[in-house]
Amino acid sequence: MFKYDKRGRRYYNLNIRFMTGDDFVEYRITDGVFEDYWGKIGEMDFTVPAGVTSIAAGAFHNCSWLEKITLPDTVTSIGAGAFMGCTNLRRMKIPEAVTSIGDSAFANCAHLRKIKLPEGVMSIGNCAFSNCVELAKIKLPKGLTVIEDYAFRNCASLKSAEIPEGVTSIGEGAFAGCEELKSITIPESVTSIGDSAFHYCSRFKRIDIPEGVTSIGDNAFFKCDGLRKVSIPDSVTSIGEEVFAGCGKKEEAAADRLAQIQSKGELVIALEGNWAPWSFHDDTGALVGYDVEVGKAIAEKLGVK
Repeated sequence: MFKYDKRGRRYYNLNIRFMTGDDFVEYRITDGVFEDYWGKIGEMDFTVPAGVTSIAAGAFHNCSWLEKITLPDTVTSIGAGAFMGCTNLRRMKIPEAVTSIGDSAFANCAHLRKIKLPEGVMSIGNCAFSNCVELAKIKLPKGLTVIEDYAFRNCASLKSAEIPEGVTSIGEGAFAGCEELKSITIPESVTSIGDSAFHYCSRFKRIDIPEGVTSIGDNAFFKCDGLRKVSIPDSVTSIGEEVFAGCGKKEEAAADRLAQIQSKGELVIALEGNWAPWSFHDDTGALVGYDVEVGKAIAEKLGVK
């Protein structure tokens, strides 16, 4: 069984477990830290014993059979990868005493639909809820100051996310791939928006960047297809590459281009000119060929030269 150290690095756990009738031990607790869970065949619900203060890194890693895990009120921290890969976990109530959630703590919990974060949580690690594709709503706690890199990446069903006042930084890819996210309110406390922070948030229609933001990273709003309006304050001094590339609906862009062609009265196309029979110059020097004829037919349909 793989384990995680305090920095989220994976290693192989060499502890040997024995099963002797009713004496099967399904978990290990050391000094209040819930370190390992091995489970029983057919078990879908599990309650962490009272008195546990911390869920160790990787404690429930890839326990894909569990649908519900209940934590005691004494828990104050959740380690890196603690519930990573619990693909059938549907919901989780995090105790009010919890102040930190580690890197990838709930990553790849594909069926996690609802989770409530207590107001005392002050840090949420990188990729904490990455690939929770059924998570529909999240309210971030007021004590949070940074949304770490890829924290909610590919939460494809996420429709609502509230960023509290006090957050100063939105990390790289924090909400990338949240295709159902229709809007986001960026508080005035934010000073930086990381690379690809809202990459592929295709339902955005408007973004108001508050006064106080000084930097917007590369591809921050890349491929936000529905984005129609953006306000950028004078406080922004650094804008990365392709921040708004691919924004705006393709069909509307095509309609604008058509209007330009019709207004100009001519269709301009690029041809090789030396590739018979597609496009080439005849003996008189005139440009002829299949592509030329197609271009002329399109121009005729458009009513232009």
